[in-house]
Amino acid sequence: MGKRVAIVGVIAALAIGLTGCGAPPWADPTASPDATATATTPPTPVPNDLSTGSTQRSLTAGAVAATVDCWSDLTMDKSTASALKPVKLSLVTTVTPSRVWV
Repeated sequence: MGKRVAIVGVIAALAIGLTGCGAPPWADPTASPDATATATTPPTPVPNDLSTGSTQRSLTAGAVAATVDCWSDLTMDKSTASALKPVKLSLVTTVTPSRVWV
């Protein structure tokens, strides 16, 4: 008896829940898109550390040291200070403990 009541309850809940569902928006041929696509221009480049093609930074925080290398494979004949460059990044970290517990 308890199983039947639970099953009837689930069926009733599904029936009530699904009655509010209608056709999906993409099925309505009269619907219009919410936004229109617009062309964007890339930002204006500024001179920075990568103007020469690569840079390296060392960072230390307590026992953790990090070396960050950034570079671009853009050939030098196409590279200018104002050019947008594809950038690659390498991050190497080391931890030097001050004490070793055995």
